[in-house]
Amino acid sequence: MKIDFEHRQSAHCETGVISNLMRHHGLDISEPLALGIGSGLFFAHMPFIKVNGLPVTTYRILPGDIFKKFSNRTGVEMKRQSFSSPERR
Repeated sequence: MKIDFEHRQSAHCETGVISNLMRHHGLDISEPLALGIGSGLFFAHMPFIKVNGLPVTTYRILPGDIFKKFSNRTGVEMKRQSFSSPERR
């Protein structure tokens, strides 16, 4: 089977996948737009957790949350599947 899918290089995994999938299905969604719709901007400063003596600061939302929020807000149904072991494939 051959699927006519045009892959475009992206800056980030989750937003790049959303952008590529939406373009493949005829909806021109840029990667920044996918980030915005999925509320991908996130900031946390946790001075009580230290790595190498420095407080932890993060700008990353939990993996999968951008997909969930994008899907809910646009009404686009997406199926996610992960494989933790070869037996579960």
